[in-house]
Amino acid sequence: MCRRRGGGLGSSVHRVVERGVVGAAVVSVLKLPLSSIVIALLVTQAGPTMAPLVIVGVVVASIAIQTLSERGGAVAVTSVARTLVATRQGNPP
Repeated sequence: MCRRRGGGLGSSVHRVVERGVVGAAVVSVLKLPLSSIVIALLVTQAGPTMAPLVIVGVVVASIAIQTLSERGGAVAVTSVARTLVATRQGNPP
């Protein structure tokens, strides 16, 4: 099987997932859903076709954070989100 560098289905799926994860990470740290959507769209340079994915990622993460914070587990989720962001920026913890 021949693999091409920088192309193919795998890299495009990776970019799509990355944009959703950025939105989820931002909302878990800031706890401001609308601002998180805007920041994620600007940082990842996602076009209008990716906006719904970012919005869904932010909404799901926001609901998860609210639910876990009621149970006292938000610290762990925020820690995981910060680790994901640091790893994506090339600064592993």
